[in-house]
Amino acid sequence: AIFFVQIGGTEQVVRLGPLTGSPPFGQGRGLQVILLGLGGLTLGVYLLVRPLRRRLTELSQAAESFGRGALAVRAPVRSRDAIGGLALAFNRMAEQIQRLIAAQHELLRMVSHELRTPLQRIHFAAEIVRSAEDAERRDKGLLRMERDLKELDELIDELLTYVRLQHEVPLNREAVDLHQAIDEVIATQAELAGPVSLTAVAARAPLPAAQVDPRLLRRALANLIGNALCHAGSRVEVTVAQSGQTVQFKVDDDGPGVPLAERERIFAPFVQEDGSTTRRYGGTGLGLVITQRLCHMLGGKIRVVSKPGQGSTFTLELPASAP
Repeated sequence: AIFFVQIGGTEQVVRLGPLTGSPPFGQGRGLQVILLGLGGLTLGVYLLVRPLRRRLTELSQAAESFGRGALAVRAPVRSRDAIGGLALAFNRMAEQIQRLIAAQHELLRMVSHELRTPLQRIHFAAEIVRSAEDAERRDKGLLRMERDLKELDELIDELLTYVRLQHEVPLNREAVDLHQAIDEVIATQAELAGPVSLTAVAARAPLPAAQVDPRLLRRALANLIGNALCHAGSRVEVTVAQSGQTVQFKVDDDGPGVPLAERERIFAPFVQEDGSTTRRYGGTGLGLVITQRLCHMLGGKIRVVSKPGQGSTFTLELPASAP
């Protein structure tokens, strides 16, 4: 190889050569270097992608197993990168779905139990009517059947309400006179009070109109009062007062009270205030569950204070204005 290089500013050139040896990329060496570089790059990408592929395979296998019904399967979380975040999100979703399915199964089990009892009583009453030889016995059986059918109707209505409230219900907020709302609910519930004295506290401080959905508010108050009537010994008192930016509705009864250990469980479906699932006090067992859901939809909260043997006070606390 001979190179000629012109000297700048002159007409002279410098001759270099002849040079011996081969150029660095001559005789196919360039192709060899390129192939070697591509091979190294491919190996590096493979070593980088291999653990990601393994982790994605584990996540895919966990998803397939979960889809086949293995609800306890969880994806391994090996790092905090994007795939680790995806596995963590999958695990949270799986836990939520597992809890929802378990709650659904428990609800179905309890619903079947609740429906079976009045149905058995209806069958028994039907046998009484069928075998009755006098009008009085037949009328007694028919009255029992009507009472059990009414209980079934109430239970189905509460179940439909419970299912409907699991989804978002559009609110229709408007200015509501709280004293008037309580009077209307008490007038409706008075028919169910029987020997129990149902009253609103007479001393009333003036209250501003609250921005709430009147239909949901009346339903929540009716459920609380109905629950108190089921457990009260002789009296149920209802009060309403404003405390800062909130309005508090209190329903007080002189029933058996709720033990401290049971005050969370009473807001579970079909659980009595004594912690059992047996209908000792009547009702559907869904009233407090629905009330709690209605309270959350209205932007408030519900709590209970109780002394065993002396009664309970349920407090429904709602914002005075629309949140």
